[in-house]
Amino acid sequence: MISVIIPTWEELMFTAQCLSSLFKVVPEDSEVIVIDNGSLDGTVGYLEDLSRIEKRLKVVKFSENKGFAPAINEGIRNSSGSVVVIANNDVLFPDKTFERLLDCLTHSETLLGLKKVGAVGPISNKAAGVPNEQFQGSQTFENVSKFAEMIFSRSRGEWRQVGFLSGFCLAMKREFLDDVAMIDKDPVQFFDEIFIPGGWEDNDLAIRAAEKGWALVNAADTFVFHFGSKTISKFPHLRLGTANRDVFYRKHRRHEVKNEKVLIYYDGEEFPIRSIDEIGTLITAKDLRELDPGAQDLPSERRSLAYEYAIRESYAWMIGILRDEIPEVERLKEVMERIKKNPNPEAKGYLVPIIPMFDHDLARRDFPWSALTGLRIMRVEPGLSFSFEPRDIIFEILPNVPSWNRRYCGVRFFDHRFERPDWKEEMINQASRYGNPEVILQLVYDEKPPGLTKVEPAEISLSMLLGDGEADNILEFLDPLSYLVDEIVIGDTGSKDGGRSIIEEFYHWVKLANVPLDDDFAGARNKVKSLCSKQWILHLDWDETMNPGDAAPHEFREILRMTEMRAHAYTFEVVNYHRMGDMFTTDSIRLFRNSPKFFYNGRVHESFDKAMLAWGPEFHLMKAPFRIHHLGFVKGRDRIASKLSTYERLCKLDIQDDPKSPKGYYNLALHYLNDGHPKEGVSLLRKSLEVEPRYWLARKELLLWYLREAKHHLDEVMRNIPENHWFFRIANEWRNWLEDKTGDPTGV
Repeated sequence: MISVIIPTWEELMFTAQCLSSLFKVVPEDSEVIVIDNGSLDGTVGYLEDLSRIEKRLKVVKFSENKGFAPAINEGIRNSSGSVVVIANNDVLFPDKTFERLLDCLTHSETLLGLKKVGAVGPISNKAAGVPNEQFQGSQTFENVSKFAEMIFSRSRGEWRQVGFLSGFCLAMKREFLDDVAMIDKDPVQFFDEIFIPGGWEDNDLAIRAAEKGWALVNAADTFVFHFGSKTISKFPHLRLGTANRDVFYRKHRRHEVKNEKVLIYYDGEEFPIRSIDEIGTLITAKDLRELDPGAQDLPSERRSLAYEYAIRESYAWMIGILRDEIPEVERLKEVMERIKKNPNPEAKGYLVPIIPMFDHDLARRDFPWSALTGLRIMRVEPGLSFSFEPRDIIFEILPNVPSWNRRYCGVRFFDHRFERPDWKEEMINQASRYGNPEVILQLVYDEKPPGLTKVEPAEISLSMLLGDGEADNILEFLDPLSYLVDEIVIGDTGSKDGGRSIIEEFYHWVKLANVPLDDDFAGARNKVKSLCSKQWILHLDWDETMNPGDAAPHEFREILRMTEMRAHAYTFEVVNYHRMGDMFTTDSIRLFRNSPKFFYNGRVHESFDKAMLAWGPEFHLMKAPFRIHHLGFVKGRDRIASKLSTYERLCKLDIQDDPKSPKGYYNLALHYLNDGHPKEGVSLLRKSLEVEPRYWLARKELLLWYLREAKHHLDEVMRNIPENHWFFRIANEWRNWLEDKTGDPTGV
């Protein structure tokens, strides 16, 4: 039997739609338990009336709003089904929802090779942490069911192990709930009630599930519609759930852990660097043969045995090193100390860059696998599986860690297999044994002369300023970047919102310095730069990201590759998003060598204009192969207004300081254009070019403005002539060309 548990608090319209769809699709022998958190909008009366008609419905009433977790816990304690499904009251259940969730819950263990699956969840149109599909059309049961059927036809059987399932809709086995229950609480709790009124209790459940060896599975062929954030948006102090992230980190923090054991598995006979012992206990393929003489001596068997040994001997972390790999041992030692104290328990596996070496200290950069990454560091948990693809047998050594739990680590692993004379023969044998993957054979028969470059040190300092209004962003921002870079240096310009204390609590190894702003961003950034000690400096702001929604994006690998080139600096295209869906791009140097020749100038929108002139003709500037996404303009209107007001004031001071510089007029022009004042903005762009006709940034922006104006006029023409008019086709061609060249407003 299935028990469906739904908490409610106000929002009667959504509750009615939810239950209407539910009773159309839930099996007849199910029970539905609705726990009301003290609603005053008529929800209780509606539920009582419905329960007289629908005998499967049981109503539990709280006199006050106790929150999501207490309501769910009360429902579970009052339920009797062997499968428990929890859901928000702002979802619509399409036809066959429960049939498909139960199918996944029942059969995913066998199909995915998992020891035990405890919970499964669907995809949606609006749910954090799960794949989202764009739903269009009216939000009715019929339309949602048609959409769900289309998803099922396209993705049938697409199930994958994941590190997180959203509590917006979740199907769980009773034995799973009993196993992860916090029996030390009275009464027993299944979802931790410290996350009040809601947010992060599902993240916490995922952590406890993994510790008990239970796998979570996403059913990518099952769709449930979600209106989204209808209750939590009523609690501004929760910041849409991010406030409870601090509670989550504090619950699972590992600052006090001093001696978490690390196992290092080397898939060869004898590791050549003795100092590896300073990181953890080394075990080799030779040791495994002695431990289990009867085991098959195959790569997949050895790696499974090593992981089983790590579980059996209670190791907390495992590092995997393939036979021909040599990691940067000293960097690995330093990074492992950070990883063991990572405040985010969801970070469990770390990808590293694999560098193909062809001649001692020479790496091949034109190689098909020169951008390869591999999972080499992971937290030891019993619920993971070894389900290697053919390519993985050659390049992977640890079990699969769900993408939700992966981060990127900057420690390079140098692969020396290609220095052996028999490497091609070995590759052909492995390709033949594991299904002839084309990429392997392509490499073997690649006859191009190798492009070899010497491997240089590639350590990176992350340079940042901390002001007010960034406290909400700090944990999310630092989590993925903390293990990519070797050093983080932050200048506190006088923050008063608690951001500094968050850094000191969770990232105590970060260099923090008091750096007065004094109406001069360039001066403050130069002071922070002077504290950076690594060869390269990466400059980012708290409201920027390289790949939204991805904690281990391929862009991180590209950052490391860029530091291995001969450039002095890299300019990035920065995409600035706006609340109304528009976006505009600017160019900015964000990665550069740590040299005294580099210095910022400008009170605001600081840049390296003067530094580049000082370098002279030998200066080598390259363009980054990806963008930085700036989300600062999509924040609260008051904050944006305050920020723009400050920037406008500083732009005017820049003009006063140096009226013959085009940059101040250009920056002020951008503010007016972005703030919806094109007349003033265009006038300032012209003034910038009047001061310096060669200032290409102002000319480029002016050209883009004229092109967008032309596109607007073409739109007006096409609106006022019929489609069969002789000019309509020409106007449409011109308009499409302009749209391709100038960009189209993009939703955020």
